[in-house]
Amino acid sequence: MTSQNKFKPDALPIDYFELQPSEPPDIDADNRRFVMQLKAIAINNKRIEKAILDYYRAFEQRSRWAREDLLFSDEIEQYEKKLIDEWDRYRLMLQDELILEDEDEIVHQQFGRRLYNWVDQTADIRIRPQVAEEYVMRGSYHILADKISPIVCWHPKFVERLAQLLPTS
Repeated sequence: MTSQNKFKPDALPIDYFELQPSEPPDIDADNRRFVMQLKAIAINNKRIEKAILDYYRAFEQRSRWAREDLLFSDEIEQYEKKLIDEWDRYRLMLQDELILEDEDEIVHQQFGRRLYNWVDQTADIRIRPQVAEEYVMRGSYHILADKISPIVCWHPKFVERLAQLLPTS
């Protein structure tokens, strides 16, 4: 994107494509919910590392846009609602295709991988029409999956399992 196009109403600057965290991801020690979710659907470690990078880059990018007042008043919230709606539509379509038996872990993992693969490889949901950098969308999904009560889940039983692991207050 040329510098001239960065600040048009349908574009935003993209600054963090090559950003790397100060230390490489330690998947075994990473207890963030979005990482736990990817582990729950048996995503391989290299893909989890890429997910961590997308999360990191999207977080930094969104923070910069907010700091520099480049966003409309509730643009991030509206974008997240759009992401959630599209995720939910695809999830419901998958549920129509697959029978999710209560205890069939392999089917749950396959379901979660198909849902995650859609986000990782197919979905194209942009905050603005000219913001085509995939890490913004992918990382925003990871941000939603990382909430205390995850809004986006890959594994169909993740929230139930999380509730069993965490003490209630």
